[in-house]
Amino acid sequence: MNQATNWEALIAAKREDRDSRIPPEWKLPAAIMAQAHRESTASAFSLLEKTSLLLPRERELTENYDATGLLELLSTGAVTSLQVTTAFCKRAAIAQQLTNCLTEIFFHEALEQAKERDRYWTANGGPKGPFHGLPISVKDMCAVKGQASTLGFTAYLKKPVDEVNAACVDALLDGGAVLYCKTNVPQGLVVMEGENRVFGCTLNPHNLSLTAGGSTSGEGALVAFRGSVLGVGTDLGGSIRVPSLANGCFGFRPTAWRLPWYGLEYPFPRGWPGAPPTIGPHAVSARDMTLFCKSLITTSSWKRDPTIVPSTWRDVPRKQNLIVGLWLGDDEVPVLPPIKRALKEAAAAIVKAGHTVKPISTPKGGSISRGFQISASALGLDPHNTLMQLLDDANEEVMSALAPIKTMLSERPKTTLEDFLTYTSDKLDYREAWHKTWSTSEYDVLLCPASRSTAVPHGTFGVPFYTVLWNLLDTASQTMRKLKGTIPTSYTAPLAMFKL
Repeated sequence: MNQATNWEALIAAKREDRDSRIPPEWKLPAAIMAQAHRESTASAFSLLEKTSLLLPRERELTENYDATGLLELLSTGAVTSLQVTTAFCKRAAIAQQLTNCLTEIFFHEALEQAKERDRYWTANGGPKGPFHGLPISVKDMCAVKGQASTLGFTAYLKKPVDEVNAACVDALLDGGAVLYCKTNVPQGLVVMEGENRVFGCTLNPHNLSLTAGGSTSGEGALVAFRGSVLGVGTDLGGSIRVPSLANGCFGFRPTAWRLPWYGLEYPFPRGWPGAPPTIGPHAVSARDMTLFCKSLITTSSWKRDPTIVPSTWRDVPRKQNLIVGLWLGDDEVPVLPPIKRALKEAAAAIVKAGHTVKPISTPKGGSISRGFQISASALGLDPHNTLMQLLDDANEEVMSALAPIKTMLSERPKTTLEDFLTYTSDKLDYREAWHKTWSTSEYDVLLCPASRSTAVPHGTFGVPFYTVLWNLLDTASQTMRKLKGTIPTSYTAPLAMFKL
């Protein structure tokens, strides 16, 4: 630990550098900014209506299309990448000022990249790849050459910028995407509140006084505000799905080892045996989640990432009658009425569409509290306690959301081989309990809560009981917005292993 380092000065310099990358003509008036804080119940959308920063064409491009729709326009030359990228850079700048969702801003580089995409289209008469000309945002832990990855750690302010791209970033760029910003995360990456000492707290665009979730906090807020229509998140225990449910967008966690993970920053040592992390999309439509996954898999991602399963995309015929399991939650952590109502309404719509819905109960040995207990024990399987060491390196105060984990890790005895074996055995037992539920009724999908409630006030989300179990089971799981309103309501739909 370097006691001589002035960490507060480094934090101030980092924030000043980020903010300086927003062009002066894109800055919001002081009167609007005075309402953009974590105690305000205003929505970022209502504040946007008080400014005319976005031109009519920019509002049309950012509000009326999903990624698939924009790509159709781009592929035919109906709109240029420069036009689309300018619109989303400007809207992302507004999103940052209202919700504090960005960590790295590289709009200038993005606009130059967009011009290159347009030159390619002119020279070749068509798109470069499946993401041609589309601006895509990425979570802070995705390494982008020439940009920093701080992961919300003050200690990482002294780390050089990344010299190479993460595998997923290379795949996006080779597919013609335009990258323009990186998004905020919580301190430590393992909690559900998007706040850290370096950049502060990310706010929910629907109600600034509510959490944006975590750990892909910035992506959730940015995509919900439509400062992006397709973003890259990661998920270790709900980090894609919780921000999706809190902010009211679509989020998908695929099974592990399907999409390229190699080269992402991570606060655990190489070889850590916990639930395998995955990347996945934040999107404004269900079809965009398919677009993202299919495009990455068809690029033979295993050639970029040695951990990826060498399996191609499979277009499976649509089943005429799906068997859908309806799980209204675990009695240990009962869900609140808005969530239960959303699940029942979704189930009724599924039945009306001609499918079969079968209620299920929590399997014996498969309670959500047991799932969280097993998952949490994996955090202690780091003999170096890397996460806390990074905080100690900068003499960084632990924030309230991370405090319980610090207490758990500090009180845990030194890791032994027996601890590894116990974790692995417990995980297998848990998977066996849920496998019996899957296999006895041959469910195609489960419909279940993504959380016990909708978005909550900052600092009160607590434990992600209803998402972490699907990481432990390694099942593909997506969160979908169910209701329109002031505060989004969502549900999640896990699939059997490798049903991507």
